[in-house]
Amino acid sequence: MRSRFDLKLDITRFRVDRLGFNDDLNVVATNGNTIYQFEWDVTSPPTLINKYNLIPGSKVEQIFVDYNFVIVSAVSAWDTTAVRKTWIFTKTANTYLNAYNVFDAPYNSPHILVWNEHGSTLHIFHNYAAYYIQMSLPYLTLKSVDITKVNTT
Repeated sequence: MRSRFDLKLDITRFRVDRLGFNDDLNVVATNGNTIYQFEWDVTSPPTLINKYNLIPGSKVEQIFVDYNFVIVSAVSAWDTTAVRKTWIFTKTANTYLNAYNVFDAPYNSPHILVWNEHGSTLHIFHNYAAYYIQMSLPYLTLKSVDITKVNTT
């Protein structure tokens, strides 16, 4: 018997990831400044396992999920200015105040996130800078990419 997952929320972004080698799914969905994380196997209804809160009035641009992390890129109103932040949440964090880590990015420039779930590596590209972030709980290693070495090989 298979189960259904009827969302009754006004969802603006969502992402699905597989848990292990079976048909179990890890689903994250957002409706503004709240992110919901569900675990769902094919024989039972989805279970809400965590709810993360961003700065009120945030608009989520990108969202990624794997077994350990939920990664969110969002534009938020901080004081009276718009800022872009990349939030990294673990299952023990449930609000932007106690997130595993947060990175600021310029609001007026391109911003690209690439998540490599097999290596737990996050690549952030913005404002002519690039960062390579290796995540392995409880550690996070940040390496900036030296763009002066481009095309020198």
